[in-house]
Amino acid sequence: QDDLHERGGRVLVQSTRIDGEGHFVTPGVVLVDRFRAEEDRECFGPLVQIAIASDLDDAIDQANATRYGLAASIFTRDDAIWNRFLAECRAGCVNRNCGTAGASGTLPFGGLGLSGNHRPAGAFSIDYCAHPVASMIESGDQVAVPPGMLVDDRWLAP
Repeated sequence: QDDLHERGGRVLVQSTRIDGEGHFVTPGVVLVDRFRAEEDRECFGPLVQIAIASDLDDAIDQANATRYGLAASIFTRDDAIWNRFLAECRAGCVNRNCGTAGASGTLPFGGLGLSGNHRPAGAFSIDYCAHPVASMIESGDQVAVPPGMLVDDRWLAP
């Protein structure tokens, strides 16, 4: 979080260490200008970076500006936007109208870059020669999001 702030990010929610036993921190949110692969770090903690994309091209470019490629998500009702995002986004799990947390236990899981377990060998070794992608679609008026989050029409592309 401090590193992101030093590089121009605006801390919207400050992450702080929780006193007591264990090693726990509160969630943090940092608004960054845009995602860049050379500045990308994988952080398994309650810290999220947010960047605003000008259009779908910019959103896909920023989603792909990573060395990790574990998961990506888009919120849209438009099938054409979804199909393009799914085809062009380089991630092992690509979702529609659901977040990137809580991957399905019934779908393959693993990143296309430095993230994930790089897929097991044996019967799955053919996957190293392919580009398998798992995806989920939520449809209808009720979109499932992690507990505590609210969703409204402003989340969804036209």
